[in-house]
Amino acid sequence: MTASAPSPTYVCQRCFSQTAVLGKKGGKDEKKTRRGAAAREEQEAEEEEAPKSGKGRAKEKAAQTPDFDYDAAFDLKEIEDEYARIDERFEKRLQEFKVGGRFNPEMLGQLQVKPDKNLPESYPLRELAQVVHRGGRSVSIMVSDQAYIKPIMSAVQGSAEFNQQPQRDPDNDLELVLKIEAENPEEQQKRLKGECNSWKDNVREVLSTRKTKHAAWLKAKHITKDDVKNLDKKVKAMQDKKIEVVERREKLLLQELANKQRRL
Repeated sequence: MTASAPSPTYVCQRCFSQTAVLGKKGGKDEKKTRRGAAAREEQEAEEEEAPKSGKGRAKEKAAQTPDFDYDAAFDLKEIEDEYARIDERFEKRLQEFKVGGRFNPEMLGQLQVKPDKNLPESYPLRELAQVVHRGGRSVSIMVSDQAYIKPIMSAVQGSAEFNQQPQRDPDNDLELVLKIEAENPEEQQKRLKGECNSWKDNVREVLSTRKTKHAAWLKAKHITKDDVKNLDKKVKAMQDKKIEVVERREKLLLQELANKQRRL
């Protein structure tokens, strides 16, 4: 009788990568993890809801960009562009001084007039009439249409700058006459200097903003302390040069203002 072959023995093997699922063991660690995650979420929520500490923090945060361009940091064209925007804004605000103050023919032409009181549309007076300086302190408003006479008279009389009723010319039904009252020269000079001071303050703010960026870049180790000193020095030189330009402009406008006051 032939002996039967022994039955194969099956060994249960498990790779080291296969880990048995554990039950509640290690529950304390899981609780700690959950508490840590909750704390982080709470901290992030508080940081989002907390009020900002002013412009400085916002500027610093904006400066900390992950894709920092070292070469671009030394390109100061953005400073020149910002100065150009400031110049344009203040040149527009100083236009009234170039033509003699708030009470003058050019400013009169900019006065808004509503031809129809039942409609919201308004137009500059110069589009409805021609403003003519008759000499001295008299200005003629040559109205293009009889229908615009009363709306123009109401607009002039109701304006803070003019606040007077134009007089009809006895020889021309379409002509209104207005007397220009010269603004107090001292008040004009005071307002002009105030505008120029604001102009210079805006120029200085550019340097302040830029220095905040430099500090943030240094903190993020994008640039060195020597880089910061170099950049601060360059932007400061640009600021000083721009302020000199503004001061020369102020001096010229004050002289023009004095000349126009003498002619009125």
